[in-house]
Amino acid sequence: MNSKVTEQDEQVADLIERGRTIGTEEVPTDHRRAVGHLRRMAWTLDELLERLVAHQCLTEAP
Repeated sequence: MNSKVTEQDEQVADLIERGRTIGTEEVPTDHRRAVGHLRRMAWTLDELLERLVAHQCLTEAP
């Protein structure tokens, strides 16, 4: 990850840390909790991708 982006945008750094935390959590065996876990992962990834596109680290797909 480009350290300049994480320095400029604290939200990017927070999202990266949240993603790392969620990624290390054990996926619940209960269906409802597992769905919630996956939704948190997806939301975090979506928000991070939006921030990286905004900083022109990534480009949007055509």
